[in-house]
Amino acid sequence: MYKWFASYLRNRKQFTAIGNNSSEVNEIKCGFSQGSVLGPLLFLVYVNDIHNAIPEVNIKLFADDTNI
Repeated sequence: MYKWFASYLRNRKQFTAIGNNSSEVNEIKCGFSQGSVLGPLLFLVYVNDIHNAIPEVNIKLFADDTNI
């Protein structure tokens, strides 16, 4: 399971395209793919207990955004 999960998060690349113009392809070093099947689940796992990670800080969570 770990190897499967790690392979999902490793060696990912992205670029932006507008019309006929596109940026260089860059490696994604953190986070996960937006619009992926696992994206919403991984986000919930990540954000669900974020307030426990640094209890001395007042963290506000709203939808898909975080404010410290």
